[in-house]
Amino acid sequence: MDPREFEEFFLQVYPQLVRYAQWGRGSAVAEDLAAKTMEQIWLNGEAAPVDEYSFHRLRKFSFAILRRHIGHQVRDEAALRRREHSFSREQAMRPSSTESADNVATAGWPAWAAGLREEERKLLGLHVNGYKPSEIAKIIGIRPSAVSARLQRAKGKARRLWRDGGHDSG
Repeated sequence: MDPREFEEFFLQVYPQLVRYAQWGRGSAVAEDLAAKTMEQIWLNGEAAPVDEYSFHRLRKFSFAILRRHIGHQVRDEAALRRREHSFSREQAMRPSSTESADNVATAGWPAWAAGLREEERKLLGLHVNGYKPSEIAKIIGIRPSAVSARLQRAKGKARRLWRDGGHDSG
């Protein structure tokens, strides 16, 4: 399709695509979706309509492409909402400051954990709640390498305390 023929087709079909996409999508998004559809028609190198039948066929094809773009957008928006919901739920479950880290250190530890120092309980609590050593380092205010070393020592001490507390697994 040469540029002049495409322009004629565009001027006739683009407003119809925008009106269709506005139904439930909004004006700004509708124009973007219609433009994306027309761009795809151009890039596909579709043949120029030579009669009424070929015009309606290409118009129908344009609406099929538009519906596919709308579907992709709806799925993308839903995926974004799921990620945001998952992230906000995850953040709500995680302590966000040193004060919250103090709460982790004292919340619900079994009797055998009384042998752990408060700092060890903080480190283990944050680790169990899914924090990476780099994140723990920011919360506590030490280097990530120091967190890793202290975390390894705390894990070893916790294993010994748990085993010596009568919970031998072997």
